[in-house]
Amino acid sequence: MDIWENLCIKGFNGDQEANHLILFLDSCGRLTPNGFLVIGSSLNETERSLLDQLGFVQQENDNEYILHGDQWSSFLEIKRNARVAWHGERQRELRQQLKDTLKQVQPLAGINDQQRLALVKEFAQRFANDVGTIPFKRGLVGLLRYQLFKYQLAEWDCYEYVLTQNGRDVMVEYVRLLQGVLGFQLVSKQQQNQEGDSVAISIQQQGPDDDEEVLIWRTSDQLNDHIISDILNVLPREQAIQGYRLSKISRPHQVKLSPFMIGLHHPQLFVQWVRQLLSHCFSFIPSIKK
Repeated sequence: MDIWENLCIKGFNGDQEANHLILFLDSCGRLTPNGFLVIGSSLNETERSLLDQLGFVQQENDNEYILHGDQWSSFLEIKRNARVAWHGERQRELRQQLKDTLKQVQPLAGINDQQRLALVKEFAQRFANDVGTIPFKRGLVGLLRYQLFKYQLAEWDCYEYVLTQNGRDVMVEYVRLLQGVLGFQLVSKQQQNQEGDSVAISIQQQGPDDDEEVLIWRTSDQLNDHIISDILNVLPREQAIQGYRLSKISRPHQVKLSPFMIGLHHPQLFVQWVRQLLSHCFSFIPSIKK
């Protein structure tokens, strides 16, 4: 059993030979009255030897191997448990890598709006067809849309898994974009409480894990509405599904661009501004009691 568990772990870690044998057993084997049967005609000598070590018995037909009894059910259970353990260890490694990356990446010094826009455009083009980055892009686009026409800095409740789910290299790219290029600040819950609570505009969705840590990203006071509008123009038009709120921190660079001017290039943002205006106006109308 230890041999099978080690083989599974090697497969999860990317060992091609181990992964090939595991996939072969999953897809080509079948249950029979005598046990779990595989036809090993396509296997090399090393893989046949592994079958022997795993307890498979070679039949009179040299290409047939049988794992007797209900041992295959035990193998499947071991594989499931090994995957859970491997996934947990992987997440712990990624969490530590994320913490290290957050400490290492600093806002780019002396960057101007044109350079910032060029770097965002480069990021958008590089990951344009990457389905795995959709949750991150949805969260970022939603935050930038929410920040428009506001006089306080906005915040985004971002689940850690959104940053780590695609591995270390992509995670580093996310952090470089948020902290390095856009100058976003990671805010602790303690900081948030000290500055005063604010109202969230949507219900925070449940994360992939009940223990999943939520990272609070706050927009930069260096981003005015003009550059935010330009950035949104190069990012995909994703539908936001994550929670945002306004902090108590004022924007020194407040609304620099007329909503009507933005609407000429971004009609959907103009509609957003109209909705916010109407909502603000109707909030002063007292409710009618019968």
